[in-house]
Amino acid sequence: MSSRYDSEERQTSPSRNSIRLTFRVADGEVALVSKERLRMITPPSVGERPEIGTNGGYWVELRNGQDEVIFHRVLTAPLLHSVELFAPDGTIERAFGESAESRFEVLIPDRDDGRSIALIGESLTPSKSSRKKAAETRELAQFSLVDDEKESE
Repeated sequence: MSSRYDSEERQTSPSRNSIRLTFRVADGEVALVSKERLRMITPPSVGERPEIGTNGGYWVELRNGQDEVIFHRVLTAPLLHSVELFAPDGTIERAFGESAESRFEVLIPDRDDGRSIALIGESLTPSKSSRKKAAETRELAQFSLVDDEKESE
């Protein structure tokens, strides 16, 4: 079966170069505040790649010039002011504390075909209705990774 994720599956050997991305979340907005190229092996993704509208939580997708996912990384608690509460009936609620600025870092492979990074997940803004469904995941932000040096190659 062919899918738009075939290029991700073909990437079998680990990248020997990485990019460390630093994000800042404040007032319901996310910003990419720095990207640092590193000579280090990128840790592999763990588990199946989540899908928008099917899976809950947060993750980043490295995309190529055709907007195809070529790498993903599941994130653990990028929003430190919220927690998931599991009820006995199987429902999941997200409870919010006092909103504060937070920062988190993500390592992705530094691939020649990597053009953008997308942050996928639930809303970044606490709401009165804290009941969330996995189907409420969406693209929260997208940032270009192409700099002048990479563009001229």
